[in-house]
Amino acid sequence: MNRNILQDIKPLTSSGKRGVITELKSREEYVAPQSVPGNSQIPPRRPSNEYESHQDDHTPKSRKGIWIVTILALVGLFIAVSFVFKGATVLVTPKSQHVNITDTFTAKSSGGDSDLVFDVVEIDEEVFREIETTETKEVSKKATGKVTLYNKSSSPQALKIDTRLETKDGKIFKTDKALTIPAGKTVSGKVTPGQIEVTVTADAPGEEYNIPPSDFVIFGFKGTTRASQFSGKSTTAMQGGFKGMEANIGEEERTKLTEALREELKTSLMTKAVAQVPAEFVYYDDGVFFNPSSTLLVTKVDGKVNASLSGTLSIILFDEGALTRYLAKENITDYDSSDIVLQGLKSMKFSLKSKDTISPKEAKDFSFTFSGEGDFVWSVDTDALKEALVGKKKREFTSLLSSFKSVESAEVSLNPLWMTSFPIDKNDIVVKLKPIGSENTQ
Repeated sequence: MNRNILQDIKPLTSSGKRGVITELKSREEYVAPQSVPGNSQIPPRRPSNEYESHQDDHTPKSRKGIWIVTILALVGLFIAVSFVFKGATVLVTPKSQHVNITDTFTAKSSGGDSDLVFDVVEIDEEVFREIETTETKEVSKKATGKVTLYNKSSSPQALKIDTRLETKDGKIFKTDKALTIPAGKTVSGKVTPGQIEVTVTADAPGEEYNIPPSDFVIFGFKGTTRASQFSGKSTTAMQGGFKGMEANIGEEERTKLTEALREELKTSLMTKAVAQVPAEFVYYDDGVFFNPSSTLLVTKVDGKVNASLSGTLSIILFDEGALTRYLAKENITDYDSSDIVLQGLKSMKFSLKSKDTISPKEAKDFSFTFSGEGDFVWSVDTDALKEALVGKKKREFTSLLSSFKSVESAEVSLNPLWMTSFPIDKNDIVVKLKPIGSENTQ
């Protein structure tokens, strides 16, 4: 059946519009004018493109809205983060003074605020080493040690070599040289005895003379008025006394063994002594005294031969803060006893005068030279600085800083940048100290 093309054309409606069913091959296809009865034509038109029309009508506005929302969100986030991390940072350069010290000073075992006071750590020990030898010999050795003699009288007292000193239990030791005990001094009614240290040797051989630190009297003064004016005291044990059969070793082997044990003893004593030094104290190499026994003792016990060596190690100590303040008074004009540290203090050179004549435990005072370069740096009370800045205007910073004498200069930064006052919580204020000689904070 043949199809009438006019069947595809609908009659005009009462509104004068005609519906047309068209089939477009693509959105770009051109629609030609159509004839309709009554000599009317539908004007040519381009098919509607709903997608493009939607893009044309709405895309610019949507993009603009997205950008506005994004910018507002970022601004809000920035403000929120700024307030979360709000605070103040103060970078302080402490007051400092560079010094080059080369001088002689005196330290005392006790004294007032104007004196430099020292302390002493002292350790005794004996080390052993098992050796192989089959030879023995009869040995008779006398114990030796050191005694400090005191003189309370107003006149010096001369003593001959082999002057006898007696312990409370009657053991006799003799001085190894002639000497003179200095006279005592009386200041404000208080007597400070003169003193001198001397090496002594037991009157007889035997281990019974290996006694601990003891008190002595001068035997020749017993029963006289001078007995109460003179006394003696040892601060270390008497050592080396022995009588009996001793394992025998050659002289060369003995010398090597003595040296080896001496080094072992010194290392052990130093380790133990340093462990007893308080953290706030300092010491120097020349303030270390190592006194090993002069005699290597070789004994045979239960079939084993042991070599032993005993000794004492003493270290002169200074309170680091007290030493720093003392040196500051000697080197800084108008120093007011403020808290201060001396950078480079521990690396300075300390040298005792007449070290061989000093017995650390018994010494009342001694002289030493001290030399080296360093920086005195005033301590800054960071908590007090924070308290002073809480809630203050930034413009007040310079005037507030002037009340802190230990501060040379300072820089401040506030966060957020538009803040004009310090936080009201001191925990939001951070104070950093700039190391002397460096532009970078640590």
